[in-house]
Amino acid sequence: MDYLEGALLGRIWSDTDYENRRHAGVWLWSSFFFWLATAAFVLRMNREGTMPWPGDSSFWSALTIFLILVLPLLSRLYYRLPLLARFPVLLLHALKYGTALLALWSRFLPSTRLDTENLLPAVIQFLDDTAGSFIERNTEMNQVIGLIASSLLLVLLGIGVFLGALLILTCLPILYLKLVTLFQALSDRLHVGIEVLYQRLRYRISHLFASRPKHSKKETAP
Repeated sequence: MDYLEGALLGRIWSDTDYENRRHAGVWLWSSFFFWLATAAFVLRMNREGTMPWPGDSSFWSALTIFLILVLPLLSRLYYRLPLLARFPVLLLHALKYGTALLALWSRFLPSTRLDTENLLPAVIQFLDDTAGSFIERNTEMNQVIGLIASSLLLVLLGIGVFLGALLILTCLPILYLKLVTLFQALSDRLHVGIEVLYQRLRYRISHLFASRPKHSKKETAP
């Protein structure tokens, strides 16, 4: 429970030590399940041509923004609520990340439809025009040494590209979720700032009326 409160409520509203600990494993698992779900949705898109949920990207984006703006009001009251009433607040925070992901998927999934009939020939043609031509040219220039050197270079280049792509793909969903968390933190601070400003204005107005001189009836009589 403490972990969920720290992860979902944020630094301002949570009284846990979530911010003082590292959670690299959780973020990595989140990235893994994101791409697993993305692969399933891309497969569904290419098989059936439709997304498995209604609504477009603008709808889910608007819902995410609405939740980000409204949730500070509920987070402020969280620890005053009975235990059973706290779970819907945490569920709404989790729903916020879900709608943010649905907005992302709804935006990019339609562009992942592939021409499967021509995909494999296109890949083979690309490899032949790049890697094949590179090996052939070096073999003609340096014979066996050129063949070995070019093949080894392509293997190392392929490993480098694979590791770089793996790093980028791992970081992208993490950065996206952290961006949502950052917007929520900004909304929380804005809520706190407005509340502080309201309290100050209320105090000054009440102090202004309290400091006004009170005239007796004799002074006000004609």
